[in-house]
Amino acid sequence: MPFLKPGTLITAIIFLFMGIFFGPSYSHAATETALVDKLIGKIVYQRPDGIYMITVGEKSPQHLLNYGTNPRWSPNGKQIAFVHGNAILILTVKDGTVKQLATASKAKALCFFPDGKSVIFTDDKLLRRVDIKSRKIKTLLQGEQFYEVDIAKDGKRLTATVRGLTGFKVRIYDLQSNSNHTVSRGCSASISPDGSKVTVNGGKHRILHIHQWDSLKKIGQIHAPTGKQFDNQLWSNSPQWLVSTTEGKRRDLFLHHINSDSSFQITTSGDCDRGDLYVSRMLP
Repeated sequence: MPFLKPGTLITAIIFLFMGIFFGPSYSHAATETALVDKLIGKIVYQRPDGIYMITVGEKSPQHLLNYGTNPRWSPNGKQIAFVHGNAILILTVKDGTVKQLATASKAKALCFFPDGKSVIFTDDKLLRRVDIKSRKIKTLLQGEQFYEVDIAKDGKRLTATVRGLTGFKVRIYDLQSNSNHTVSRGCSASISPDGSKVTVNGGKHRILHIHQWDSLKKIGQIHAPTGKQFDNQLWSNSPQWLVSTTEGKRRDLFLHHINSDSSFQITTSGDCDRGDLYVSRMLP
């Protein structure tokens, strides 16, 4: 066997080390690409100059509005609720019409109620719900500073990121029994469509923990894309997919397939945040 040159030998050792400890990167890339290629869906998200939408698998996004933050899909994927200043608004994607539903004192986040007829929004230490047709507002919860909110398809189980004296924590609320519990310290509260699982972003923002609703125990985790930290994770309308934002100088959106813990980069502009994925269907 011929001797390797010093430079070649060092290179070979490096690649051997990477193969042992990190596994073949091409295999992971192939897996995630195959998974995302079966996904028919669209993502709405914010940039400094407004709200954008991009279809999964395409490179060019559509600029929907030149203002707005925290966009969220309606249950049928036809409308987008969003915040502008302290105003709570909805956009009908097909014709581009915008309707203001309410004005909060300190708005941060929102989501559609599962029936699509109302919108839940945070208002400092209140969590409120506004009817889209009548614009009547009622208070759902109060007492804590609400920063993020998500609700299961049954309309009974809700999770929120709240801020207290010890920092951020994720809490769950049963709207039917009026009970509530703290899941863990952290942020990025979101809930699986069936209401059985809740997400909490870990302290170093490299692992998203998945907790069981009933026991509050950790039952799974999603890792940040290699070499990155991530935040603002949000479960989609599909039990298998969620979206996140990478942190640092460049903030871009990634899709995460939950069962395989694989990720796929969606945006490349470096100034994206608060994505919400709507899955139309999965190809066989």
